[in-house]
Amino acid sequence: MTQDKFPKYVLVTNEYDPGRLVNTNGLARRGQKIDGIYHINLELLQGVLHDHERMRDINELIAVGRLRSIEEFFKDLKIEYSSKSET
Repeated sequence: MTQDKFPKYVLVTNEYDPGRLVNTNGLARRGQKIDGIYHINLELLQGVLHDHERMRDINELIAVGRLRSIEEFFKDLKIEYSSKSET
């Protein structure tokens, strides 16, 4: 997800199964792929899975901006909608 494009399709989740999170990243329907995944407690997810064999995959999703915290979702909403209300 790029910073200049507000996400159109997102998933907000509290999932802690790394396989499900990785698989969710590839979800698509009718040619539309989700723009990103926001986790309710990303910090706790990282703490719980810190030594899990799939943590490398989770870290990759985080590094490319596909898996972000719910706080980031609220910041994105604020930026998107405050800029629209100014025009």
